[in-house]
Amino acid sequence: MDSAKSPAGAAEAGIKSIEVGGRILLSFIGAAEPMALSELAALARMSPSKAHRYLVSFQRLGLVVQDPQTSRYALGGAAIRLGLAAAGRTHPQQALRRVQQTLRDGTGQTVILSIWTDGGPLIMSVEEGLAPVVATMRVGAALPLLDSAAGRLFAAFMPESALGQVLPGRRHPDLEREIEAIRERGLERRDDSLLPNISAIAAPFFDWRGELVGVLSVIGHRGQQDFGFEGSIARQLRTAAGTFRDQAVL
Repeated sequence: MDSAKSPAGAAEAGIKSIEVGGRILLSFIGAAEPMALSELAALARMSPSKAHRYLVSFQRLGLVVQDPQTSRYALGGAAIRLGLAAAGRTHPQQALRRVQQTLRDGTGQTVILSIWTDGGPLIMSVEEGLAPVVATMRVGAALPLLDSAAGRLFAAFMPESALGQVLPGRRHPDLEREIEAIRERGLERRDDSLLPNISAIAAPFFDWRGELVGVLSVIGHRGQQDFGFEGSIARQLRTAAGTFRDQAVL
């Protein structure tokens, strides 16, 4: 009976074409804007014609999209969903998903979990409340940095080095004062910023090291619930954020 095995320490056989094509996908990491075929080919160390064939297949899988106007390429919806799935399996993200569900049950409202990416805030998970909010509030959607409650919390608590990529230039003094007020109260709220007649109040969630893990936003129809900074929803958000920071362990 043949019991031959791979030599100890020897690399397992793989599929070379997948590894080669993977270099193209990895080239998108850190890209601030869609990339031209020539750029991707150079980063992946292959000819443009070869890179194009891989990109055609990646488009069929939804991993890459091409802008019909500029012919430039960007990561597609399938790639975004893969990234969110990976992020959601880290310990802090799993814990935050449980907090999200608890807040949904406690408030009866829709609760959105957003995380920080190289391109700014992104919706990672949506837990619908008793009165679902139409939406545009879909998983994978980008949030405006300064025109959403969650976005403004990221603007207040993310390191300057991260914000510089999406908020370049010198800030207006009025914005600086608003950011400082957000830091002091630890919450932010917005009315009608993303959807008409919809209010949102949000809180940042930090791990035990003080690093921002994500933001939870409770949203609902304006006037049907108290979305003020001293209301019931705000108190639940503050309590949840404090408990999460005390218990979160990487």
